[in-house]
Amino acid sequence: MSRPAARLVYDVHVEQNGTRLDLDGLPTTFASPWSSVAIPVAEVPLVVSP
Repeated sequence: MSRPAARLVYDVHVEQNGTRLDLDGLPTTFASPWSSVAIPVAEVPLVVSP
């Protein structure tokens, strides 16, 4: 029995005080290679404070 192919794709952005920043040279997405195995997913918001 084959599993469907899947990959993880993350949308990435940077904010400062709730304002989205456009920073040249930084990627806007990260994508994993295609895989035919089950992939567990956990979303974790990240807040960095000085």
